[in-house]
Amino acid sequence: MADPEPTKSEEVKKDPLDALDDLIREGKLLGKKFKETSKFVWSTKIWSHTIPTSDCDVLMIFPSTTQTPTLIWLLSLIKTRRPELTVNVRHHDYTGFYGFYLTSNYDGLLHGAEKIQLRKQMKAELGGGLKEFSYENAEMFLNVEDESLFFASQERQAIVLNMAENLRAEEGDELNRVKFIAGQAIIPKLLSKGVISKVLPLHSNDDLNDLKQTWVRDFFTAQPLDKVQEYFGVKIAMYFAWLGHYTLALILPSVFAFFLWLVFDYDQRSQDIKAVVFAVFNVLWSTFYLESWKRRSAELAYRWGTLDTNESSGLIEEPRALFVGELRTSVITGQLEPFYPSWKRNLFICFVTLPAILLCLFIVFATMIMCFEVQEWVNSSEPGLVLAFMPKILLAVIVTVLGEVYQRIAFILNNLENYRVQKSYEKHLILKMVLFHFFNSFLALFYIGFYLRDMSRLQEYMAALLITRQVIGNVKETMLPYFMDKFKVYKMAKHCHKQTRSTDNDMTYLTSMPRGKNITDFLENEQLTSAHNAKKSVMDIKANVTELKEGVKHRVQTLRADFSEMITDAGNVIKQIAQEVEESEGDTEPSGATSEKRTVFTAPPQLTQAEVECCMSKYEDTFDDYLEMFIQFGYVTLFSTAFPIAALCALANNLMEIRTDAFKLCTNCQRPFGQRVENIGRWQDCMDVMGLVGVIVNCATLASSGVLHRLLPSLSATEILLVLVVIEHIVIVVKNLIANAIPDVPHWVATEMAKVEYSRRRALMKIEMAAAKEEREARRRSESENDSESSSPLDNPEPLSPIIEQGCPPQACDNDSTTDENVTEL
Repeated sequence: MADPEPTKSEEVKKDPLDALDDLIREGKLLGKKFKETSKFVWSTKIWSHTIPTSDCDVLMIFPSTTQTPTLIWLLSLIKTRRPELTVNVRHHDYTGFYGFYLTSNYDGLLHGAEKIQLRKQMKAELGGGLKEFSYENAEMFLNVEDESLFFASQERQAIVLNMAENLRAEEGDELNRVKFIAGQAIIPKLLSKGVISKVLPLHSNDDLNDLKQTWVRDFFTAQPLDKVQEYFGVKIAMYFAWLGHYTLALILPSVFAFFLWLVFDYDQRSQDIKAVVFAVFNVLWSTFYLESWKRRSAELAYRWGTLDTNESSGLIEEPRALFVGELRTSVITGQLEPFYPSWKRNLFICFVTLPAILLCLFIVFATMIMCFEVQEWVNSSEPGLVLAFMPKILLAVIVTVLGEVYQRIAFILNNLENYRVQKSYEKHLILKMVLFHFFNSFLALFYIGFYLRDMSRLQEYMAALLITRQVIGNVKETMLPYFMDKFKVYKMAKHCHKQTRSTDNDMTYLTSMPRGKNITDFLENEQLTSAHNAKKSVMDIKANVTELKEGVKHRVQTLRADFSEMITDAGNVIKQIAQEVEESEGDTEPSGATSEKRTVFTAPPQLTQAEVECCMSKYEDTFDDYLEMFIQFGYVTLFSTAFPIAALCALANNLMEIRTDAFKLCTNCQRPFGQRVENIGRWQDCMDVMGLVGVIVNCATLASSGVLHRLLPSLSATEILLVLVVIEHIVIVVKNLIANAIPDVPHWVATEMAKVEYSRRRALMKIEMAAAKEEREARRRSESENDSESSSPLDNPEPLSPIIEQGCPPQACDNDSTTDENVTEL
């Protein structure tokens, strides 16, 4: 007969040490996992405890494979041709990059502000207002005596960037087979060729922390637009102002749609009336919203000094770095410039760009039909609610993916079209993206609404597309870049485990230098070293390298000892955990001495602010943000009759969008350079076109859905069509009348501009009059002093006149003197 199996309690009593051995074994495994997890802890500490980088406005990063002669060549050019720039060259230990740290003194910044036509506040006694800075009249501007108050950090960075980009090539300049044209900008050319990997401004920690507190975290307060403009520039501040204005405007259609749902949602006729009323309201709302934004943008542009900015002609603008063509002498500048004929570009557009766009649109149509077929197959099997919505969600995901793919294709096509200036490049890129995304986002809705004529299905697909794309957009813009940047810093922290770094030294210099010597001085000395001393320099460098190797070897040994001590402490902690578990089970007695032990961790190495920021993602521009909101505006205005709560969904999304975009700028991305713009540019025209298309689509939806047939049953199809055309034209005329009746620039802005200009002219006139009066008084005083000196008989005795010496009559002498006085008066 087999023995009965022992119970669990008998096993524990029989082998009391096995459980402890298993626990220690699991504790060792936990220690290994703890060692890997500590790298994430280090990455967080490295991210939040970086050493601030000072005396740097613009950081220029070179690849790790950059050779010393390249650095010497560019450094010498900056020193000789742009002496107002101060350059420090450093090597980043953990990334392997080389960096030029660029800044300038205050006098150089003042000269640079005049060159970029920066508008600054004038003193109140001179009329106030913003005026283009003039170095000769610097004393007329407010706070010019204080450098910290006169320039914002983004203004300094824009000036220094302009100085660097104005480093011009001369005849015969060449670097690593990169040839330059005389007068060509060197820095943009090197960026396009990959010699320079990136040029970025650094964050200002104090200002950034203030923005995080007052902008990102304060969810229910108004945006600090003036602070955003001072830190990120006018272009980004204008986008957030537009987004906030658009979000605020969405409250009205959201509330009105809810009111109509309460009042008219009883029978079919009331629903038809609701559709007509809301369609007309939505068209008028979009018109008033667009006109009100034009006025709001004019107010902000006036406040930020960009209203009525004089835009230079494209013929005198600097060509793009990627612009290529045959070298010809410019009739404007008289210098060699690349020339590309427009007929070649037009041929490329006709035979390459247009077929590529049509092919992409065909793929969109085929994908849409495939999703509809999948939907029909799913509906035929009587699925549940979740499974029935899966094809709709699949279509939304495919639309998003196709949009990303086409965006890359659009960039490639736009680059191949080879536009000369950046403005033309951006205009045609916006046109391509808007055209494709319009069809990509709304083709399925047009197919359902005007071909299938299924309003319930249109409502379901519109809800699925709108909500799914909003969720995917927020994840793609915020969460994904955040974790990608965290992963980059984690890799950097992992690399820190394998290298030696002193805690009080935030930079490691070139390996051919003695520790502690500045790379800038080293490169300059290398440039000035003659061939006679080259051999001796090489010997010195080898000796320094040997000394460095010995130091590194010593530090590695010390680090190994520190790691051994840390591992020992971790083992003690594991043993302590095992003993505490045994005590809780009653197997051992508590040990007070052991419980007082604490693990001491080695502090993670600190990286500089420049090292961390150069590894962050680049903020590409407001292009994607405007494009996303443009598509959302289309969902709100085009099919409002089918899905009235689209405005409510957009409102909820935009409340989060403002803070997520702010979080992305302040946390995930490199700081962008500030740009000055007057308004939102081409996107305003796109919104106007979308509003006009909204009139046509809403009227067509009323006809295709049968609303007009049910409201006017006595009319035939032809009469219904005529009524529809008349309503459409009436709405378009009213829309244009409203747009023309509302001035784009508010009256108070125009009045304030005139008052400031008048006060400024009066103040300048007083200054000129005072200067002229002073000059006249000085001239009169000098003349009187000269007359007194010439008429003094004691100081300057004059010989007697020959007439008097000859004894002329007194009357004759009087006549002569009178004649002299008359001549003097004449």
